[in-house]
Amino acid sequence: MQNTPKRIQSVQRAIDIISCFHHTDIELSLGEISTALSLNKSTVHGIISTLYANNYVTQVPSGKYKLGSIFTAAKYEGKATRRIILKEKASPFMHRLADRFFGSAALFYRDGTNLIVLNRITPSAANYVITVHESIINPLHTSASGKILLATFSERELLSYLERNPMAQATEHTIHTIDDLKENLSQIRWRGYSTEDEELGQGIYAVSTPIYDEKDELFATLSITGLSVTLRGNQELIDELLAASKNLSYSF
Repeated sequence: MQNTPKRIQSVQRAIDIISCFHHTDIELSLGEISTALSLNKSTVHGIISTLYANNYVTQVPSGKYKLGSIFTAAKYEGKATRRIILKEKASPFMHRLADRFFGSAALFYRDGTNLIVLNRITPSAANYVITVHESIINPLHTSASGKILLATFSERELLSYLERNPMAQATEHTIHTIDDLKENLSQIRWRGYSTEDEELGQGIYAVSTPIYDEKDELFATLSITGLSVTLRGNQELIDELLAASKNLSYSF
């Protein structure tokens, strides 16, 4: 007589949660998963947090979850290839911008609600350079590139994001109210670029522009970071960044 295999409850529940996602594009909230499996939300939250930490699921701007990179390897492989192409195409623009405006050029790619560094270039000759050290921009509301991403969110997505990521102040100039942030994001959508004026660090200024993919969705950001006294109000920098982003959009 064959013995019935022993089931470990936590593992079985994790499998059940993954099984709720019938295909790679379906998005589910904690409540929807909880209802589907007749589990309380705290149990689902604990398991989904572990799955998230190991890339089995990822979180979208609305706060819902979908299958992560482990299950969407082919799709992510395609995105990785496009990131390599974009990095190569952006490099000459970044060198020129960094050398001309004596700032650090950074290219970030979008991964859900995150912006992750793809490339950084500093001026070949400069007495003082502000270097962007972050590999992932967080929180988004404190940086020029982060606000570019926030500007793509619907109001519902924005409020959901801010519930999970409170608006902490990095400096006295950091935007710290939802109304002020909404106004700033509206300006970004209208003018097509974002600025960061001592919002993340004293004496530091940055300008960022969006790079779009063939679906007209935000794929990456291109930015220059330097001293406020050098970059603030520099329209030539803004014009060149916008031109570079326009050249790079839809090209990879």
